[in-house]
Amino acid sequence: MSETRHDLLEELVAECLFRREEGVLDLPYDEICREAPELVDEVQQSVELALGLPRLQASGPAGDKLVGTLLSERYSVYQRIGSGAMGVVYGARDLDLGREVAIKVVHTGLLDRSKALSRFEREAAALAAIRHDSVVTIFDRGVTEDGLPFLVMERIDGVSCSEPLEAAERYSGHDDSSWLTEEFGIQNVAEPSYFRQVVQWAAGLASGLEAAHAAGVYHRDVKRSNVMITREGKAVLIDFGIAAKDDHATLTQTDAAVGTPVYMAPEALLGRTKAMPTQDVYSLTATLYHILTFQAPYTGSSAKILTALATREPVPAFKIRPGLPRDAQAILDHGLERNPARRYASAAAMERDLRALLAYRQVSVRPTSSFVRSMRRVRSSKAFVGAALASLVIFGALGLQSWNTSLANDRHEAFKAAMPHVPANLGIVIPQNRVIADEDLRAGARAALDRLVAAGHDPVTERTLRAAFLLDHGDAQAATADMKIACSRAGTSYASELYRRYEALPVDSSSALDLNLTDLPEPKSADDVYLSAFHSLRQLNRDGLGEVLGDPRLSRNRHAQELLLLCKTPRLTQLPDRQARLGFADSFVEEVKSLEARTGYRSAMTAHLLGIAYLRTGQDERALNMALEGAQLAPSSGTILLNAGSAAYGLSNYELARTFLEAGLRLHPHYVSLQQLLGKVEAEAGHIERARALVREAGFPDSPLGAMRRAILGAKIELSAALEFAESDAEESRAAAEASLRYCQLLSEDSVDRVSLERDARAFLDGDASSLLDSFILRLCEDPQAVAVLEDLLKCFPEQFSASQTQSLRRWVEALVERLVVNRRSYATSDAETPWMDPLRSR
Repeated sequence: MSETRHDLLEELVAECLFRREEGVLDLPYDEICREAPELVDEVQQSVELALGLPRLQASGPAGDKLVGTLLSERYSVYQRIGSGAMGVVYGARDLDLGREVAIKVVHTGLLDRSKALSRFEREAAALAAIRHDSVVTIFDRGVTEDGLPFLVMERIDGVSCSEPLEAAERYSGHDDSSWLTEEFGIQNVAEPSYFRQVVQWAAGLASGLEAAHAAGVYHRDVKRSNVMITREGKAVLIDFGIAAKDDHATLTQTDAAVGTPVYMAPEALLGRTKAMPTQDVYSLTATLYHILTFQAPYTGSSAKILTALATREPVPAFKIRPGLPRDAQAILDHGLERNPARRYASAAAMERDLRALLAYRQVSVRPTSSFVRSMRRVRSSKAFVGAALASLVIFGALGLQSWNTSLANDRHEAFKAAMPHVPANLGIVIPQNRVIADEDLRAGARAALDRLVAAGHDPVTERTLRAAFLLDHGDAQAATADMKIACSRAGTSYASELYRRYEALPVDSSSALDLNLTDLPEPKSADDVYLSAFHSLRQLNRDGLGEVLGDPRLSRNRHAQELLLLCKTPRLTQLPDRQARLGFADSFVEEVKSLEARTGYRSAMTAHLLGIAYLRTGQDERALNMALEGAQLAPSSGTILLNAGSAAYGLSNYELARTFLEAGLRLHPHYVSLQQLLGKVEAEAGHIERARALVREAGFPDSPLGAMRRAILGAKIELSAALEFAESDAEESRAAAEASLRYCQLLSEDSVDRVSLERDARAFLDGDASSLLDSFILRLCEDPQAVAVLEDLLKCFPEQFSASQTQSLRRWVEALVERLVVNRRSYATSDAETPWMDPLRSR
């Protein structure tokens, strides 16, 4: 890629990321790339990489280069607090004034941040214009040694409003605020009632917004996560990153909505670029509604929320929280008016009513009546009228049977919407890789399974999958409850006995291996066969499962078909003949795509299966695209991150490979395959000590097989070290080759790996460049596009080749041509409907 083209690509990707962080939900790639339409696919893939794996940036490396530095010769940075798509926040100490501060810096390591300055200047200008106790204060600004702009703000000692809200649900049976101090250390809680304390916070925030509006600043993203509750008991509004000022004509080049959908004012859907006080009033009211009822005004996917905003009123708060004061309902109704003309005209007006409520005075507005709500819904929603008429037709003409059919279709659609997000290989990888260590991603996986169960389309499959997750994460009781329903729906003697085995689990069990599956009745129904096969995989027994899952009665069970395909994947490497493997891979890919076409969707599991097929046939770029798609569907899929890391490693993109593998290890810290590959990545990238540390620390099983895998990895890394140091440090290079030999001696004498690794190590020690050359060419014949091997080959490239080496090189060139032909054919016939970039199409 030329330098000019590369710079243009970075500029376009940066523009997309800024628009996304500023609230643009559906990025108009064609418009953004109108001056360079040939880059649309590459821009989209780069953006999806940044947005499809949001958790990859969640926890920065321990060695963050800003931690421990001194900014502007004044601010001593000692802690990384958190990060978002484009910004990182650090804790620091102001040495001049002796106070704690927060420093916000452009996110490092993703793209050229040439456009970041305008956003930071906007946030600095917005905050500098406001002085209020309920708005975070900016102290200073500057630029790091790397040229990245930063803001110095007050360090708020407290917690995000999201945390007390989650805890409040546990105390919802009584209206007491004392737990705010007990659980979160919030002092000076002015009100004994949680309800009144929340109203007081909202009044303070409304006052802060009024001060911002008076300064010509509109926040545009008021929500609970942008509110901090200080230890002194005050609510403070933070993150003015997408704020607008009166002197900003527009913040984006499109009419896209700006804000967070759950809290977004309906008029924002019309794409108004001029911010108004009433939009912040709506968002603050939506936040208050959420904190009081423990439920957002609208729920569901972004698409559902946006549709609801345009067509209906939220559920009245008193129906969710009985006993809510009538005046509180009136304030919520008025603040959530979908027509801004009927809403509070200013934050000050809303604050006055909140203060009146606290003082037991009459507020200025009245609750919206049920009749008015109904009439508004009828007027605003043609779908409402259509649904009412359709109901009459259904019941009057088609009868109850058709209604049931409609419900069944709805359940099927809900199943199709939820199933893609179930983590790949859920519950059937080895036990130590079933537990998701990252709390947020674990919660996300649980939520996906909850949505699947709520669909109610196939309770046997839905409940069995969630039960597997629950048991793996130590909740045997909940898993047993799910299996009770699953087995009851199956209604067979096999299922009844299987449920009794769950009942017999120890209370503290966290492993499917604790299940006694011996002497179960013979599976007879389709549900029996599915339950039997899935539990066999849970106990790591694949023998004969291909035939079992091939039962025609399971042809309509999507998950059973995915498991059947999974059982076929070993043939991608086990077939002895290369042409046979390629032919099988082609037919395997067609099977997976056929399943997707029949059922109407791609899941994380089928993305994983396609990724394996592409990896096994050397289609690394395509495997990477598929891994990205799978990770976007289910980011807690460790096997997909392994695919992504393998593909990036195959492309010699070691930085990207490390990103995926480290993300996978945050999910599954003891996933040996991730550790092994990361060791290879570090060695190939020249980070020998990191690679050696991985050999020492990796969680290889305490078994002969585990010892063998550690020895093989150690021998390979030391060989890489020998080559790495060959020209710069002869003594270190020789020591590494000797270490590789010692690892080899830990392997059995007839081991194929020992023979090849030992031969290479001895050839290196003996200075036998010809033997090393033979070895490299042989490895290239096995993997024609292995860039790392080519780099090793160049290190010992001779003036001329022997006859046998020439023949070997010829075989390599033939294999390379064959691989390129296979890749070209596969890309030429790739799915037109996939949203992921196919890099070779633009070449």
